[in-house]
Amino acid sequence: MELKPGYKQTEVGVIPEDWDVAPITSLLQPGSGITYGVVQPGPVVADGVLFIRGGDIYDGSIAEDNLRTISAKVSRQYERTILRGGELLVSLVGYPGEAAIVPPHLAGGNIARQVAIARLDRSNDEVASYICWFLRSDMGKKLLLKEAIGSAQKVINLRDISRISLPVPEKEERRKVVSLLDDMDALLASHEQLLDKKRNIKQAAMQDLLTGKRRLPGFEGEWQVKRLGDEIRDLEAGVSVRSTTDKDQLSTGRYILKTSAVSQGQFSPTERKEIISCDISRAKTPIKQGDLIISRMNTPALVGECGYSQLDHPNLFLPDRLWRTAYRDPHAVSSRWLAYTLSTQHNRARIKELATGTSGSMKNISKRALLNLEIKWPSMEEQIAIAEMLSEMDSDIDSLNDQLQKAQGIKQGMMQQLLTGKIRLK
Repeated sequence: MELKPGYKQTEVGVIPEDWDVAPITSLLQPGSGITYGVVQPGPVVADGVLFIRGGDIYDGSIAEDNLRTISAKVSRQYERTILRGGELLVSLVGYPGEAAIVPPHLAGGNIARQVAIARLDRSNDEVASYICWFLRSDMGKKLLLKEAIGSAQKVINLRDISRISLPVPEKEERRKVVSLLDDMDALLASHEQLLDKKRNIKQAAMQDLLTGKRRLPGFEGEWQVKRLGDEIRDLEAGVSVRSTTDKDQLSTGRYILKTSAVSQGQFSPTERKEIISCDISRAKTPIKQGDLIISRMNTPALVGECGYSQLDHPNLFLPDRLWRTAYRDPHAVSSRWLAYTLSTQHNRARIKELATGTSGSMKNISKRALLNLEIKWPSMEEQIAIAEMLSEMDSDIDSLNDQLQKAQGIKQGMMQQLLTGKIRLK
């Protein structure tokens, strides 16, 4: 393939002619190397030394709200990894390959043996940030994980990191690349904060509106206390069928839902597996508009989750672990309102208490137990009004989330372009 003028072929791919390829070890602080932290941290100690583990490093940052502490005595035994601020950390397990720079306020802390530390040449302040961005890119992750051991749990080692070479522009362009990517990260962080705020507002609204603590204009009077069985005639389950996620299989166009298709009152029709051809005739109970779908068997944390289907899905079927509601009078119950109501923290806790089973990983709810659950019921008109208000909030949240996903995709594309010199910042 003919190279674009001004570019050259290297061991890391095509890069600008004025860029270098540098082993990561050549960028380290003189006399230092890549090493790991505390092997035996001991018990958690109040007011001890902050301690960073592999799972604490994710998406370019350190999750500080869950850091544990170890004794100062243990930390001093691993003086080589006591943090000063500005070091590059790489997770070896947990989220293997995730990288972050140590912020100044974590100086004095230490790291676990599942974390690698690299002290970089401080004469070039942006070097650590540049390497961190490279390791977070698709190219960097591919290099880090290509020799990762383990199947269910990937693990990388110090040798994997030491072997990495990366394309490096001159200092001024490197500084501009880091600055632009940092700005993009800050923009995404503000978007995530807005999304969290919207979600918190919705949760507060659910708590008030679905308990009657706050009433919408035009509604008054006491709510009735009813059993679910007073309004739900039956809970219909699907059938267990053989299915696949193998895209090389002949497509049948018929799908069975995963139990993960329902969560917090929401229904996700993309959480599905394709039914193999010889089992299509066994599938029954297709999803219809207005269905309230409930997980009758799931993990202890997710059993009883539910979701509302806004559309017909004639080629999408219930498995035996999911129910859908059949009402005594369909005109007396808003499925969307009931999905929100059963998803409040209070009702989720009550439903979990109904689950039984000896397995620690799987619980089951009986029809009788669920149908005997008592909740407060407003009029049909108020049910619809509450559901519409919460649904508008969900639409707003979904729109923001879509924007965030697109922005994150753009950032990944920009990282790849900037860190290989396909886009220049001179």
